[in-house]
Amino acid sequence: MLIDPVLMREIDEKMALVESDRSLNLDRIIRKALEQDSLISSGLLEAGSTRREKREKKREFAESTARLSDACRFAVGNYRGQITEDLILGIVSRINSEVTGYRNSTVRVTGPDAVLPPQPEKIKPQIETLLEHTNDVTLHTLERAGLSHLHLVRIHPFTDGNGRTARLLQNLVLKYEEYPPAIIPCEERIVYQHILRSALEGYRDREAHGEFLDAWSKPLQISKAEQAFFNYIGSKVNIALESQITAIDRLPRFTVRLRQDGHATPGYTFTAKKVIANYFRAEGRLGQARVDIHRDPGTIKVIGDISEGVIKSILDHRGYKGKYDIERQK
Repeated sequence: MLIDPVLMREIDEKMALVESDRSLNLDRIIRKALEQDSLISSGLLEAGSTRREKREKKREFAESTARLSDACRFAVGNYRGQITEDLILGIVSRINSEVTGYRNSTVRVTGPDAVLPPQPEKIKPQIETLLEHTNDVTLHTLERAGLSHLHLVRIHPFTDGNGRTARLLQNLVLKYEEYPPAIIPCEERIVYQHILRSALEGYRDREAHGEFLDAWSKPLQISKAEQAFFNYIGSKVNIALESQITAIDRLPRFTVRLRQDGHATPGYTFTAKKVIANYFRAEGRLGQARVDIHRDPGTIKVIGDISEGVIKSILDHRGYKGKYDIERQK
């Protein structure tokens, strides 16, 4: 196991809680993560001192965020549980339209203990190995997400956009299995870069004592630095889950019981449920409305950023006035 078992168990237990009451719009959280990711990747924290420089930074930030949003939409629309070369190339080309394929030159890395990416001729075979392991469903979702992040950065296949593509792929894998994203705050940029660099060094040292494929095929022998990276990513998912559970617990909950000549038909109930759900979508608010057609077809369970007065207004407007009762749950 690449991630600490205690941390993994805590995450899985929280996922079980969220699964039992899934109410948050994860797309919005992912978008927030990508915006923060944009700050880390493009260095927009270093604003200039003059007004002109600050305006330029704001413009660059807006453009970078728009490109990341476009790449995210493309990724979500084309991912079916398997990362492919076409998907990766489609993502990076939307992050930077000038990047249309793998780099054909050596990457210059400075520093006393620099980790050099592979030579251009090794990129494609190493990407194929990356896909083989990140698409291995016998691995935990968090492990596959972490592998896609770490090793796309390590291979560094593009002249630009490697970090942003790697983090987007990571969060894409998580989203597909309905996990929240690993949100790396811009304030942790230095910490994140240190943990990532140490993991790359740990992998490099392991590979130096064996073959490339051997280093991949023995995940239980990963270095402490690599495991620290996977644990860091796992901790970010854990924090996001905790925030999600807290947000769900704070949302108001209501039970709406409909009356239609003493009996509410399923169609009558589903229509009422739909108009309440439409409110959440139209107003951009967290929440949902549910109907348990088998247990209680005349009852709607509502949880979300909504008040009893708003529910009454919605139902009255659609002709349900005097045909329902609302009870707020404690």
